Amino acid sequence: MVKAIATDLDGTLFYPKRKIRLMRGVNRRFLSEFVSQGKKLILVTGRNKHVSSKVGKRIKSNELTIIGCNGALIVQNGKVIEEHPIELNKAKELVDLLRKDKNVKSILIFTDKHNIIVDDLNANFLFKIIGSLGMKLQGVYNEPTVFGAKKVDKALNDPSVKFYKIMPWFGIRNGEEKARLASLKYQESVGDSFEISWSSDAVEFGAKGVNKANSLEKIISSFGIDKEEVLVSGDSGNDVVLFEKFPNSFVMSHAPVEVKAKAKYEIEVVADLKKYCN
Repeated sequence: MVKAIATDLDGTLFYPKRKIRLMRGVNRRFLSEFVSQGKKLILVTGRNKHVSSKVGKRIKSNELTIIGCNGALIVQNGKVIEEHPIELNKAKELVDLLRKDKNVKSILIFTDKHNIIVDDLNANFLFKIIGSLGMKLQGVYNEPTVFGAKKVDKALNDPSVKFYKIMPWFGIRNGEEKARLASLKYQESVGDSFEISWSSDAVEFGAKGVNKANSLEKIISSFGIDKEEVLVSGDSGNDVVLFEKFPNSFVMSHAPVEVKAKAKYEIEVVADLKKYCN
């Protein structure tokens, strides 16, 4: 019997995006019914906790588990219960390395003190204005964000800040291909120090050994749930670890071919999981 659903957000539960309603009605109704039966909904996302926390309100549930920043933090019922940040000295070294990569348009840094800090050092003035405006036009998906290399440097010099994830963005033009190639390059050069995944037009760096699958294993174990009793769904490179470790894996039909190859089943929307719940 299925006792839990662990789903990615962007490109999965939030696909296609609903800038006012957050998710499609069919997904909201399905998940509301699922949790009303006493089953567990676990959000396994690359996002920080801000937007993720809104899902509970939409499905009218006070019991929500969030595995955020690809496993770097775990939130239960609004409280952070576990954190796995990048070591400060390694975060500094990585930011220095990424700033030298001319293909990187900006660096998004996810911390416990700031939802996102954007280092836009390599972006021109017009791009910075467009980027800031674009974030605000995201509607319900808009993340609290601060901009500027100085803000990043201030955080890097504050030992109390916890760095959950560092994500270089490679831009709109050929960004996906640049990010894919960069992920391979950085896997060779710093793969021993960081957990690295490719996600669309960005590369995601976390602490070594910290990923969605490892954190999900811990959570379901605490619930007394076996892997076979969980359905996992996703669409991008940071979901591959879920597909590899959990037998009931579902990939979105629009996902890249490389990601699809790792999952067992293919779905159009998260609500399609309903037919597999029994």
